[in-house]
Amino acid sequence: LNASLICFDHNGNNFVRRRENEKLNVKITKKTEFDCGSVMVFGMFSSQGTSPLVRLQTRVNVQVYNNRLEGIVLPNIVKSGVLNPIFMQDNATSHKAKTAQDLEVIDWPPKIPDLNPIENLRKTLGAKVMARNPINTEDLWMKLQEEWAKITVEDCQRLIRSCERRCTAIIEGKGLFTTKY
Repeated sequence: LNASLICFDHNGNNFVRRRENEKLNVKITKKTEFDCGSVMVFGMFSSQGTSPLVRLQTRVNVQVYNNRLEGIVLPNIVKSGVLNPIFMQDNATSHKAKTAQDLEVIDWPPKIPDLNPIENLRKTLGAKVMARNPINTEDLWMKLQEEWAKITVEDCQRLIRSCERRCTAIIEGKGLFTTKY
């Protein structure tokens, strides 16, 4: 049998499992496009809530990321009053910035979205915004800000508390993706 398998998760998302070196079958995949355009943003969260959401006008490189760290991350950490904070990032190439080395950064594997709670927050935020059918990039930006503002401290704390369960699920799955996160 040489067929891909379509899987559905508990949120109604579709996933395709295929054999190594097997091409994606166009009969069982679908392209997603949004006519409203795109907006690149930077935001962070902690156990005390979210930072301001910042609209980026350029792709993120080390310089842009350093600017966000110095302008958003470090002031929010100082403002929080948390002693000895630990910083988590998703280990994108641009996130290897020198300023991040001034913080205690979790040694976190790159490109494993199941482990990173910001990925869940990003997915939830995106779904809520797209459900509101933005019509252009300005409308998209406005709705992103509105939905970001609705994220509660409790939402953030729940995501942080989920980290241990995420790690356990990945270990139990022998390093493969999980269906829950």
